[in-house]
Amino acid sequence: MAGLRSHDQGFVAASPERVYGLIARPDTYPGWWAGSSLTGAGLSLPFAGGAAGAERERSGIGLHLVCGAGSLEWYLEPFDDGTIVNAFLDVPAGGPGWRASRRLLRMRGAVRRGLVGLKKELEVSP
Repeated sequence: MAGLRSHDQGFVAASPERVYGLIARPDTYPGWWAGSSLTGAGLSLPFAGGAAGAERERSGIGLHLVCGAGSLEWYLEPFDDGTIVNAFLDVPAGGPGWRASRRLLRMRGAVRRGLVGLKKELEVSP
């Protein structure tokens, strides 16, 4: 069985530059994404199963993070007076297919909470 992929998105009433300013800085994640933290090994995401690190960065447009549980790519699109924040998840296959499916569901739930936190952080502060 191949890995699983998913896509979620949300709108943030802030410029892509402001959104990128947060997603590109691991030290900001604990402030807007509940369950994330900074450890001696780096950024720990709520679903990561270890430290997450940036694999690719597209300045101002997106960031691809890799962790033990899979990968997350943030991709930003300007829209009206804000930004559509896309979250692409990839979960590698491993064991029975239902395990990867459950892992993907947990990751999607965590990412949605992250999107809500990002929205609250950027729409409250100027």
